[in-house]
Amino acid sequence: MLKNYLKIAFRNLIKNKIYSVINILGLSVGLACSILLFMHVRDEFSYDTFYQKSDQLYRMALERIYPDHRGFYAIIPDGFSKVVEQDLPQVEHATRLIGFPSFSNTVKYRDKTFQEHYVFYADSNFYDVFPSFQFLRGDKKRALNRPNTIVLTKSTAQKYFGDANPVGKSIKIDGQDKEVVGVMQDVPDHSHMKFDFLASTTGLGFLKNPSYISFSAYTYLRLKPKADPLTVEAEFPDLVKKYATGQIERNLGVSYKQYTEAGNGYN
Repeated sequence: MLKNYLKIAFRNLIKNKIYSVINILGLSVGLACSILLFMHVRDEFSYDTFYQKSDQLYRMALERIYPDHRGFYAIIPDGFSKVVEQDLPQVEHATRLIGFPSFSNTVKYRDKTFQEHYVFYADSNFYDVFPSFQFLRGDKKRALNRPNTIVLTKSTAQKYFGDANPVGKSIKIDGQDKEVVGVMQDVPDHSHMKFDFLASTTGLGFLKNPSYISFSAYTYLRLKPKADPLTVEAEFPDLVKKYATGQIERNLGVSYKQYTEAGNGYN
């Protein structure tokens, strides 16, 4: 009986060729679009899910209020990383990532010189916040706790050193020597952050005087288990007022009240 049904279906297709072609093409295009859409959505929702305890990870962002408009930034003043961890008991760790991929850095090892866009600086507790990044060489726990040290990704180490162990060797970043202290797996494609070099922020001169008004650092928080992110966020206005007021008043020569009444502010 099934054979007869197939014969009848085939004869109808032959008999109504144009109608059949239109329906088959429509069905094919519809299925292809659905599959592509499903793959795209699945890819989008896969971002950052590989991080351990990803539900406790957050990035602080900034809304700068101007008298005539608002600006939104992924980078915030570098000083808030320390005070958030210090003042808010719900925050387990806070760490900074500093770098600007739109600018290039000159990286040199012996006769190899490249212009690199993904040179970042990270705090010594970066791998406490992001323990999912696996080390292939070196000690992850102590990797970034000394000045002028740097971690390379696997592909970057291969690019500069081939199959040799780069740990203990030096490379130059914009003319400054950096000791290679580790090699880690490449950052996965489905991560929102991307870097090829991760140097230590320890010893960076401008961080010795924390800023609460200049935009310079991507700042990440790992909240304690069951901490409410909205409760944490509700504390931010008081932190801004507590730490940024003095710098705003010194830099602009007006009181914080005058500054906000003129339509300025930070969220």
